[in-house]
Amino acid sequence: MTTLGDTRTGALPLTIAPEFDDNPLALSLAQLNTAPTAPPLMPADTTWDRHRALVTEVWQDYLGDMDEPGQGDVTVLRTEQEPDAGIERRHVLIDGGAAGDITAEILVPLHLERPRAAIVACHTTHVEGKRAVSTATGERRWPYGLELAQRGYVVAVPDLLTAGERVISGMKPLGTAAFYEANPRSTMIGRNQVDMVSTVTALSGMAEVDPTRIGAIGLSLGGYTAIFLGGLDPRVGAVVNACGFAPLRHDPRPTRWGLRGGTARLADGYTHLPRINSDLARGRVPFELTQIAALVAPKPMFNYFAQLDSIFSNWQAIGDAYAQLGALYTDLDAADRFVSLMGWGPHAFPPEIREQSYAFLDRWLCSPTEEQSPQ
Repeated sequence: MTTLGDTRTGALPLTIAPEFDDNPLALSLAQLNTAPTAPPLMPADTTWDRHRALVTEVWQDYLGDMDEPGQGDVTVLRTEQEPDAGIERRHVLIDGGAAGDITAEILVPLHLERPRAAIVACHTTHVEGKRAVSTATGERRWPYGLELAQRGYVVAVPDLLTAGERVISGMKPLGTAAFYEANPRSTMIGRNQVDMVSTVTALSGMAEVDPTRIGAIGLSLGGYTAIFLGGLDPRVGAVVNACGFAPLRHDPRPTRWGLRGGTARLADGYTHLPRINSDLARGRVPFELTQIAALVAPKPMFNYFAQLDSIFSNWQAIGDAYAQLGALYTDLDAADRFVSLMGWGPHAFPPEIREQSYAFLDRWLCSPTEEQSPQ
């Protein structure tokens, strides 16, 4: 038997049955949901650096086979000057490596005099993909990509596979079945991470970008895509997540992360991590997602969650998880780099929260003599 506990925090230990010992992070789902407190981020007898290496190893194994990312080449298809917005909009193809090009928009502030900080803006679950966050008009728009470009950042907004201009042939938007038929040992989260790493490489090679100052931002699907990118790519220096994180603890529908409907041939489903279905069937989870989010530490990280969120509705457990992350940042002497805000509202990224997140990015990505500001 393996027991995880932390006498320093008073958290109760969670016992892992012997059949779970192949994965040292695996937890009993029943215990996870019935214990009065969340499990500790790590055992008391280890260091964060050592535990971080273990979490990274388990997480990367769970992400499945991942292609080599692209080399940073950017092909500009056309450009549009938008003087009222103060930006140039470049419609581009980013080299995505073996998996092919990534359709994207790169928004560049007009009249730049020096390289600026840059942002990867990860889009929400939206059939239009990048346009949902790079434009302000249309249905269900959350224009944080556009707004950050107007603030002075160079912003790359890639389409995630299955959305925008990257809907898989023969599939409905956001359908992943064909992906898994062609890539049975891969995952959509892994594919998205390769694409985001390719996007960071593309930004790093632009003359308009300071490659030492790159951040990531997103809402919902984009929020956890930004978190995962921040945890895996050392070049990403700050992360903003809105309504894109929830622990598995007290999640009323943990199968959301696995095969939708139990079969990869469900054309309308967006399947993140197929393996989690077999774990859940065995009464376990492979890890707590708080551990995966903790991979961002000690990088600056801004988070927002909402009590009326109908997608990630376990807001009390989310609050507990953020308290754990805040404690980790404190232990790492980085308490000022972590922010978590709770709102009374739906699954959203309200304008006032967006503004606070932009100020957070300004603080951590701007040089001491530079202030990002609207054009």
